[in-house]
Amino acid sequence: MKKIFTFFIVTSLFFACSDIKESINFNENSIDQKQEEIRTKVEIKEYYSWVDKLRVRAVPGLDSKRQGAKFVDVLDEGERVFFLGEKSSETFEVKLRGRTMNAPFYKVRTKKGEIGWIFAGALSSFPIDVEHYRVAIFFNNTDEGGDFGYYASESMNKLFVNGIESIFVEDNFDEIEIRNDRGDIIGTENISRMVKEYQIGVVCVEKGRSQKYVDYSTNMGDKVLCTFIPDYYGNECYLFFEEEDGMYD
Repeated sequence: MKKIFTFFIVTSLFFACSDIKESINFNENSIDQKQEEIRTKVEIKEYYSWVDKLRVRAVPGLDSKRQGAKFVDVLDEGERVFFLGEKSSETFEVKLRGRTMNAPFYKVRTKKGEIGWIFAGALSSFPIDVEHYRVAIFFNNTDEGGDFGYYASESMNKLFVNGIESIFVEDNFDEIEIRNDRGDIIGTENISRMVKEYQIGVVCVEKGRSQKYVDYSTNMGDKVLCTFIPDYYGNECYLFFEEEDGMYD
């Protein structure tokens, strides 16, 4: 009888321990699940634009302004937006900084309080380290450039000595990639409007600022320096433009 009683106690303790273990595992799983839900909610709350001049649209889609699209805001690179929990059912293929991505649009609120839709492929869940740049883009869209190549080369050497990057392009004017010293794309510039209007010359671009045009001339390197650094020649920068209309927006 004593042996039977002892067996009963051991068996009861075994099942009790099993129940406790299962209860602990269940609680741990519940905690893990809740932590995952909290983590997910935190991750999707805020996003940052990793491209410059990112358009916030009234409705999802890739239509241009000419096609009737309405834009409610434009974001600078690194600007934060708040995700409102909605995304488009349709995905879109977009090429950004040399990478082709397929993603939906997210509904967001900007820092100005505007509500609209942004292509999700242009958003990062981590803050963006924005790299500044200023670049002189020499272009020739004519069949005959004369000595443009020679004077462009001289100008580019002068700019390099003064810490200003420069590139020479003859096509793909609507998406010119700007790269840092590591070869990473840190921006893209569309100079097609300038090219269409002037055909040949230099476009001075700087992160977050409007483009400036400098005409083709033997001293265009000096003009570019004065465009980027207005006091480079002291009070004499204006001399390079005194017989012209100056720098063109």
